[in-house]
Amino acid sequence: MINIRGQEGGVTFGKYNLVDVYDKVKLQMGSIEGLINQPNYQDRNLMTALQTTIDQLGKTIYLEVLRDLAVRDLFNRSTRRSQDSELSISFKMDKKFINLPVEFMLPDESKFPLAVTIPIYKTLTTDGNIYQKNDLDAAQELNILLVSSNTRIKKTDKIMIAGEEKLVNFTLPDIIEVDNRDKSEIEEIEKILINAQNKGKGKIKVNKIHTDQIDYQSFLNLIASDTYHIIHYNGHGYADLNASGNSYIFFWEKINQGGKVIALDANKLGLTLLKTKNLKLFYLSSCQGAAAEDGYKRYLNGFVGMLDAVASAGIPNALGMRWPISISNSKKLACKFYDALFFDRVGSIEAALMNARGETYGYDDKTVWCSPVLIKQTY
Repeated sequence: MINIRGQEGGVTFGKYNLVDVYDKVKLQMGSIEGLINQPNYQDRNLMTALQTTIDQLGKTIYLEVLRDLAVRDLFNRSTRRSQDSELSISFKMDKKFINLPVEFMLPDESKFPLAVTIPIYKTLTTDGNIYQKNDLDAAQELNILLVSSNTRIKKTDKIMIAGEEKLVNFTLPDIIEVDNRDKSEIEEIEKILINAQNKGKGKIKVNKIHTDQIDYQSFLNLIASDTYHIIHYNGHGYADLNASGNSYIFFWEKINQGGKVIALDANKLGLTLLKTKNLKLFYLSSCQGAAAEDGYKRYLNGFVGMLDAVASAGIPNALGMRWPISISNSKKLACKFYDALFFDRVGSIEAALMNARGETYGYDDKTVWCSPVLIKQTY
């Protein structure tokens, strides 16, 4: 179901069978994944090919989802209300279609994908048996947790997964930049938040924790405390598409990067989040080290799988990356998002993300604008 809302009211488009669309899209997504997994994927020629492939896929999704010409015409007229500052589009779907990149949609006669001109988000069909939770109110006093977690895994390593020590078949490269005490992502975000508070943009309290200050259990305890309105995680994510179908984020077993690496799986994270009532936004920022190790597959190291767990736990806003992006671009995207949210007062998470997409659309790395996926739940 597609819902377009704005100051002038809303338009809802009926239910669609996404099975055929999704099957076609998966084939084209394979081409994109092949390009982004090239060792020199940021080569200008590869990036041009990537943008072309993304545009082609965006046109496919647009034509397939809006097959009925009358509905397509109504959709186009509804999205041309450029003066409507509250215009947004939501796509409601079953979680099995969560990876459908509706963010790529490229309408007829448009130079830009919808996601860089109109706030877009997904919602998931649920059974409704979730705590009622209100959306983020930037005017309230906000507690914000910023966490970086630099974990390293080689294919010969054993890590802890669901309480068992297991040999992994994937690698995660060292991303020491996430812990730079001067210029890391969470350091730069903290500067924006402190500046926002100093300039009267909101009452904000920040708890910033680097890799050597956090461990697996401490992170779960921080969530369970139900103290925070926003949690921002900067580190690795992994989607296991071949075995359990689970997804993970990673922490060290002990403080100061001690012990083994522990994988926090989506199920455990979801159960912990389900008990919270104050959390409004969980931002999963996936970044790639400068020198990815052999066997590292970018398209398996994003957060789309984790987003399902976060959203299903009733968190109003779950924002994560489809693919990891470079350290510098991950930081720029996050900073532009928080800057728009607290300084531009754009009014919503989805509008802040649209602004960040628009700011990064012209980057040489074409995965930046299209990597974010936002799931927004209202109960």
